[in-house]
Amino acid sequence: MNSVRFQACALSASLTMLLMVATSTAATARPASAPSTARPTESSARVGAADGPGECPPGHMPEGEPDCFDGYVDEFNGGLNSTPPVFSPITCEAAICGRFGTFVTGGSPLRDTDWYALTLDEPCTVTWQASASVGHVITTLDAAGFTVGQFAVSTAGESISVTNALAAGDWYFFISTAAFSDVPCDSSYVASLSCDCSSCAITNTDPACAGTIGNEHCGPTGTFGYQWTVAGDATISGPADQQCVMVDVGTKGPSYTLSLTLTQPGGPPSTCVETIDIIEAQPPCSISNPGAVPPGTVGNEHCGPVGLATYEWSVTGDGTIAGPSDQECVSIDAGTAGPAYAVTLIVTNAAGCAATCSETVPILTGTLEVTCVVDHVCPPEPSGSSSSGASRAGSDGASSESAASGSSGSSASSQSSGGSESSCSGGDRVSRVSWIVDGAVGAVMVTAVIDIGCEEIPVRQGQLVDVTCPANGSGSSGSANTECSATVVDGILTIVSDSAQLVVTVTDEAGQTAECTTDLCDATGESSSGSSGSSGSNGSSGGSSS
Repeated sequence: MNSVRFQACALSASLTMLLMVATSTAATARPASAPSTARPTESSARVGAADGPGECPPGHMPEGEPDCFDGYVDEFNGGLNSTPPVFSPITCEAAICGRFGTFVTGGSPLRDTDWYALTLDEPCTVTWQASASVGHVITTLDAAGFTVGQFAVSTAGESISVTNALAAGDWYFFISTAAFSDVPCDSSYVASLSCDCSSCAITNTDPACAGTIGNEHCGPTGTFGYQWTVAGDATISGPADQQCVMVDVGTKGPSYTLSLTLTQPGGPPSTCVETIDIIEAQPPCSISNPGAVPPGTVGNEHCGPVGLATYEWSVTGDGTIAGPSDQECVSIDAGTAGPAYAVTLIVTNAAGCAATCSETVPILTGTLEVTCVVDHVCPPEPSGSSSSGASRAGSDGASSESAASGSSGSSASSQSSGGSESSCSGGDRVSRVSWIVDGAVGAVMVTAVIDIGCEEIPVRQGQLVDVTCPANGSGSSGSANTECSATVVDGILTIVSDSAQLVVTVTDEAGQTAECTTDLCDATGESSSGSSGSSGSNGSSGGSSS
């Protein structure tokens, strides 16, 4: 809250910023001459003696201050600008006609400021309103002389007002010319005060939705001490000693009761209470079709729950709403830069309860690729040996698939450091198989198998597999290979088959798929090098080569 402290001195041109700029200085004690009588209930109380020339409008009482003049010293109702401070008492529902203007005293241009004092014995919402023949300014101040809320400034003939929720205690109501010079001292104004004390000065008393959090309630603005308590199906979240309080609402109902106690220096405490009804819970909120979309596509449709009262869509990131944003479904055009757009929906049911949900929609800015990698090793001994970390396939040839996640653009498994050869001179060939994934959106799911025709042997991602194919297309007896089997000896998978293939299938979070297939053995006993296949952004499987 911005506030201005009025010093107990005459307002001159050099003090204009006190009225127009929010500053704060040290508070002083409540003026001894401030009124302390209880609030009258009459609407026609007299506010002073007869005014100068001219007639007051019907129902208005004259201010009673003499017209100002050069050399004038305001000892009538100059408020905190007089020494000692002096005020005109005012009542709720009072109407005043007064005079003001500007003058020169002690060589300084000054203006006549009129201050009215009111004591409330209960919290009220108070409106201070005025109109004048010249430009003027009004505001409300607390007992310490600090402004409450805002100033209102008008041109000649314009009506202005300020409204504030005020606690029980003493309050001042200020009016003066907007200018500090060249305003005749017989310039007139009319002002009125109205008080609504029918309800407690706590904001947001409408029914609350079950299960909602952060429901804000505020007390009157002013230099008060605040203390909130709550009873019923609700709890206070955060500080309970500020002007505003946050309340989390339960789901059982039927209501909660909020109490606020206000304290201020020199005045008695006041307490106001409000009971807030709890109505039905927030509506369900969900967004359909959150899957990835190709770049530059138009009319990507997302829908919310059916049959709610209102819908409010918004989008951030690389996407724009095409068409209405207040229907059950929204159409979004995707950009080409990516990597995503986020769509947010606020829904409201017939009871006025709202809920918010969001989804992030990836934009396919890359192409998923998987490369089958085969390193051929000629072992020094025909039996070979398993490298560190090699994966063992079950000797029973189990064909269950294995799926795991990895990161986009990272190698699914390391390649061996050995050289790559297409054949070895004599003896069985050992091939080390792995794969590399590039262009993935999010995590990947990989299924890798060695297909020997009669069965598929799963290969686990992140591990290398040593594979031995028989030399020269013959089995262990040296005869032509017509069998189909696989065994594991010393950690090396030995395949007896006319052919064997490594088959790797990859799917990422955006729904893109890619596959690569590479021959490991052929009828001549040669092991061929790996090659890659990839899918387009539409998620279809790409071709493969061997």
